[in-house]
Amino acid sequence: MRLKKLEIMGFKTFRDKVVLEFSPGISGVVGPNGCGKSNVVDALRWAMGEQRLKALRGKKMDDIIFNGAEGAPPVGLAEVTITLVSDGKPFPGAYAGCSEVTVSRRLFREGESEYYINKASCRFLDVKEFFMDTGVGARAYSLVEQNSVYTLVEAKPEERRQLIEEAAGIAKYKSRKESALRKMEATKQNMVRLHDIIKEVKTQLNAVSRQAKRAEQYKNLKKEAREAELTLALKAYSEFTEEKTTLEKEKEALRDRETKLETEGRNREAALEEMKIAAREDEEIVADCQEKLYGVKNAINMKEQGIEFSQGRVADIASQKQRNNAEIKSCEGKLSEIAGEIKALKTAEIEAEREIMETRDALSANRTHFEELGKADDVLYDELEGKKAAYVDIATEKAKLKNMEAHLSKFIEDGNRRIDRHRKEMEENKKRCDSLRQALTDLRRELMSDEGRREERKGCHDILAVNLRESISRLREIEDKISALKEECGRKSTRLTSLQEFHEGYAWCSEGIKSIMAARKEGRLDVLGVDDFLGLVADHIDVPREYEAAVEAVLGEKLQYIVVKSQEDGVKAIDYLKTYAKGRGTFVPLAIRNHNPDLSLTDRLQGAVRLIDRIKVRDDLNEVVTCLLGDVLLIANLHAGITLWRQNGFRGTFVTPDGDLISPQGVLTGGSHAKGEKSLLADKREMAELKNILSHNSRELVKATTEKNEINRLICKWDEELQQVKAEVHRLEIQINGRRKDLERYEDEMKRINQRLGILGFDQETLLGEEKEALEKIEKLKKDHILQQEKEKAINDEMAALTVKRGALRTELEEWERAVTAGKVLLAAREEKREG
Repeated sequence: MRLKKLEIMGFKTFRDKVVLEFSPGISGVVGPNGCGKSNVVDALRWAMGEQRLKALRGKKMDDIIFNGAEGAPPVGLAEVTITLVSDGKPFPGAYAGCSEVTVSRRLFREGESEYYINKASCRFLDVKEFFMDTGVGARAYSLVEQNSVYTLVEAKPEERRQLIEEAAGIAKYKSRKESALRKMEATKQNMVRLHDIIKEVKTQLNAVSRQAKRAEQYKNLKKEAREAELTLALKAYSEFTEEKTTLEKEKEALRDRETKLETEGRNREAALEEMKIAAREDEEIVADCQEKLYGVKNAINMKEQGIEFSQGRVADIASQKQRNNAEIKSCEGKLSEIAGEIKALKTAEIEAEREIMETRDALSANRTHFEELGKADDVLYDELEGKKAAYVDIATEKAKLKNMEAHLSKFIEDGNRRIDRHRKEMEENKKRCDSLRQALTDLRRELMSDEGRREERKGCHDILAVNLRESISRLREIEDKISALKEECGRKSTRLTSLQEFHEGYAWCSEGIKSIMAARKEGRLDVLGVDDFLGLVADHIDVPREYEAAVEAVLGEKLQYIVVKSQEDGVKAIDYLKTYAKGRGTFVPLAIRNHNPDLSLTDRLQGAVRLIDRIKVRDDLNEVVTCLLGDVLLIANLHAGITLWRQNGFRGTFVTPDGDLISPQGVLTGGSHAKGEKSLLADKREMAELKNILSHNSRELVKATTEKNEINRLICKWDEELQQVKAEVHRLEIQINGRRKDLERYEDEMKRINQRLGILGFDQETLLGEEKEALEKIEKLKKDHILQQEKEKAINDEMAALTVKRGALRTELEEWERAVTAGKVLLAAREEKREG
């Protein structure tokens, strides 16, 4: 059988359905911590019927259902399905013909659980037995966890045998056997209890019979009462029928009167409705007249308002006419003035045309000379700009040289500072190397000390672990012993309770004896005092096991005789039975007359012993027991008894240990007891033995409990010490690892410092060489700077001469520019005047 596929949905961290395919060979599940690898094994174990919450790493069963996360709501059920293939070996039982078998388990958040095999609903027991047949299961050797191999190596032979039985596939039969044995034991206990109940029920049949007769009388009386009730009900029904007829006649008369009153009311309502209609018509006519009156009044008001508006409009039109006439006269005077002005303007236009032409000619000449001067100025400007560019280049080169010189100076200063820093750093690193060497020496010494202490604590750990395992093993043995004692005490207590209930209820006695004993127990027996009533004969004799059958055979019903102080007390008890009809009973007084023969004087009774000598009796009851058993001899067998009986001069009873009797008349009684027949003396002896056993078991239980508590205390103590040692070892390991890391860190730091010292030495040599080169460059830059200053002075002189020459030209150019501008202004003014 091989695992082919695993389907998980809603189980722990698997919210959505996940399908894992397992190909032939070895399959591995790999992932970081917390990704759910262990949950895959938990899912397999759970699907195979695991019920232990500890094995599933939970506190309650619904913890395995996905409980929600950020962005993922919780689900309502968890389901795991495993698919198995036969792989050449048939499946057990009814699934032998299947090539694949699927086993599913579901758990709802409400607590309901379901199991399926091949999608068919089944019981948990079916799943368990299916995996038992294959040697695979939730607790079988097929699932190997951490520490499992270690546990298997140190397992006891009994534990190894369980694993071998699981591998061999016989664990199922062993489990079935244990279950069957438990059922058989429970059935035996139930059978014992059932026999006791049957015995008790038989004694209660008389009372039940009386109750049945009373129930029959009750049924008859109930039937008669029912018939009487029916007769009374029939009589009442006839009276109610007559009363109903009378009431119906009265109802008909009232209904006719109601009809007449309704007709009269409808006629009056019709007349009232006609009057209302006439009133509504009159109201409509009045409303129409009022509406017409309102319309006429509104029309009059509107006409009056129209007249007033027309009068105002006429006055406005008259005033507007007067204003228009005045404006016409004013416009005629202005028209004559405009005609004169037009004539004068035509004359001025001709003159302006002439002046404009002259101004344009002069402006053209001035513009030509101005342009020539502008060109000469541009030439001077270009030459001056060239000189400025050369000057700028020289200034730039000077600045560049100066910057280079400053940069080199700064570079030298920086180099000097770096050399100083390197020197200081090298001194500090040398000091640090010395301190690190001392720290490394101390660390190595402390590391060796910690490792020695760790090995010492590990030895203590091993000793404590051995003591703890031995104590746990002893605790399991004691717990098994306590469980066995408790189970035995439970069985014995149940048996003792059953026997005590049987004897305390006196179910084995006759009705009269039982009633007397029950009345005395309940305090209802006033005829006898507590001191006058001494109990039953069976309560006062102690018979060894081997003579129980003989005593019961001889005494029989005499065992239930009631012992009283005197015959008068017996008479009172008999009067009580007669008065309350409680049956019959036999009462033995202490002052009893004994006529038994003196068996000790007989020589002919060789081979026989007195039965009374083999039992124990209270001293005050010797006479009573002697009366009952004084003429009884105990013999080996019936043949010896017959021989003794045939001898003359003896009248008594012979009894064998098996209970076979020879009466004084020679009548033989014997045989075997019926199967399941109760033995009063055996039950009495069994109760005494059960009490002794329960007392002994209670003492053993207390002793075992005390030892268990002591072992628990030792286990707690050793476990605490073991945890302390583990913590100490763990602390030492952490300390050792810390020291090793410090050692590695110090060694790395030493190595880094040595490397740094080499680098600093090399950098210092490099900086000294660069400083020398920088000084040489600075000398060269100073010479170049002097040369550029001479070039700058020559260009400054040339630029000054060009500036003076261009200044004179710019003055002349500005004068001609002003002349041209004045001409343009004059020309524009004349053209504007002409246009105006």
